[in-house]
Amino acid sequence: WRQRVLAWDAPGWLVVWGGDAVIAHLIIAWAVAQGPVQTALDGAPAGGVVTLEAGAIQEDLSVPVGVTLTGAAAGSTIFGTLTVMGTVADLTVDGSLSAPSTGLSLAGDGAVVRNVTVTGFSVGVGCTGAGVSLDSVRVESCAVGLSVSAGSATATNSHVLFSTGDGVAITGGSATIVNNVIVGNGFGQAGSSGLSAGVNALIRNNIFVSNAVGLSCAAGCDASHNLIWGN
Repeated sequence: WRQRVLAWDAPGWLVVWGGDAVIAHLIIAWAVAQGPVQTALDGAPAGGVVTLEAGAIQEDLSVPVGVTLTGAAAGSTIFGTLTVMGTVADLTVDGSLSAPSTGLSLAGDGAVVRNVTVTGFSVGVGCTGAGVSLDSVRVESCAVGLSVSAGSATATNSHVLFSTGDGVAITGGSATIVNNVIVGNGFGQAGSSGLSAGVNALIRNNIFVSNAVGLSCAAGCDASHNLIWGN
């Protein structure tokens, strides 16, 4: 099943339900005041996909287990926070209109985020679930870029840029940080680093450039084959 938010400009939203091959079962027109995206997410079945076309909405959202929230085109932007129990892909999440908060909270075990840009939050991405993963994620201009405080998280092929504090802070649980670019973090808070790991972490094949401190690891941190310069 798929649910597609085709437009959310006045006078309302057009939402189309359908199967994998044909999206034609039911067409519903929702006025903006009556049809928040959360309603679509809550109504999606396991394996369902809610797709946002290019545009912007202002809403805090929670993506249930087994449901995917995705942008269909460049420029799908959410001004608000996301709690991720399922999958989020191909979106921008912007905190410029929010109170200090965590942009993406990966609270569900097995939560997945891919090809998402996160900007302007106190914490860009916070990981507490077990087996959560981020791939091709760009986190920029947050106080802390990526925080792992519980559970287990894997971050690959991602960019963490221009955090005022730690770019990546691993304070609990465990983390695998592989094939990422970590640049320009830690200049707004004393003692901050591109990556700070106080617990078990596997850190390999990353690039650390122009951070206040490139990499800070405690006992139990396995760091190798990283490129670190100009920090």
